Amino acid sequence: MFTGIIRTIGIVKEIKNGVLQIIPKSLLQLKLGDSVAVNGVCLTVEEVLSRSHQKLFSFSLMSSTLGATTLGILKQGDVVNLELPLRYGDRVDGHFVLGHVDGVGEVVGVSKKQRSKETTVRVPTNLKKFCVAKGSIALDGVSLTIMSVRGRDVLVSLTPYTLKNTRFANVRVEDRVNVEVDVLARYRQSKNIIRAKPVP
Repeated sequence: MFTGIIRTIGIVKEIKNGVLQIIPKSLLQLKLGDSVAVNGVCLTVEEVLSRSHQKLFSFSLMSSTLGATTLGILKQGDVVNLELPLRYGDRVDGHFVLGHVDGVGEVVGVSKKQRSKETTVRVPTNLKKFCVAKGSIALDGVSLTIMSVRGRDVLVSLTPYTLKNTRFANVRVEDRVNVEVDVLARYRQSKNIIRAKPVP
């Protein structure tokens, strides 16, 4: 469980044969078996290496993950968002993010507004029903508030903090992003709600 508030970024050292290696920008206290969200995808640390005063973390990527997220198009030198899991007792500054990506969207518009950037992302057709104005959405693991929705196009505003502390500093049209809809919206829309039977 995550909150979508990115504290640091990382650089892809290598991605090869289903193994992703990342060097975090700042020190992360991670050990084998720990979870971390990489561009919104929950992964498990499988190796921790120290090289030249730097930490390097390795993750195994399943074929299903490579096919269903943007991790399959990462290349050496790419910047990724990193977030550690929520701990019991932590304050939730964003919204509940599971790290289970629902689909991949495409950036179709970027407009600078003073110190922020209004960004439009076209989400997959099956996800648009979960996107509502003033609702929450996670893009590449970043908790954002939806400003407006027009068809499949979702408008969000990237604040100065987000631009400074995430990979969205250089967001461009045609960028592809991992999309996770708000888990509360997903369950509200579900038609398969299990209702408890009254006790006789």
